[in-house]
Amino acid sequence: MRFAILLLTFIGYGQNVDKENFVLENNQVHWQKVFPRENIQADSLKTLFEAAVLPKIKHAKLDKKSDRLSFDVVDDAIDYKKYGGGNFSTGVFAKQAHLYHVVVEFKDERYRVTITNIENIAGNVQSVNEPFAEAVTKNGTTFHQSKMVENGLQIMNTYFTEKFTIPQYIKQKTDW
Repeated sequence: MRFAILLLTFIGYGQNVDKENFVLENNQVHWQKVFPRENIQADSLKTLFEAAVLPKIKHAKLDKKSDRLSFDVVDDAIDYKKYGGGNFSTGVFAKQAHLYHVVVEFKDERYRVTITNIENIAGNVQSVNEPFAEAVTKNGTTFHQSKMVENGLQIMNTYFTEKFTIPQYIKQKTDW
């Protein structure tokens, strides 16, 4: 019996835990989402992303490869009220500006965005600058179950989804 409990504990500790596209793995929190785009090849998706999404992002250290882009996002503040957050119902971590690393991988008819190394920066929120992973997890093993954390992660998920979505229609330059 003790062996079975020990085995279940060991197996459960190494598994990934997901919440709102945020993944907790090896005491690290990252966000990952696959965006489908039918009938568009990988190289065209990359070109669209570079033209429509990348110029709207404050980024540094852009690294271009044939099937991926990677870059650091600097000073990215979320308008949490736009996404339904409130002063007392949203975790401080979602109100603060963030720094993070982004990797965008392109395949035919889809692309995947992975955000790692998420860091809070104080910005205009008057509070202690708690590390992101500590703010949303219990000792790096599970996500907090509080409404404040759930609301904050939901806001960040919606924000990241909106930020990294290639628009359906991109205005084309014409000679008309």
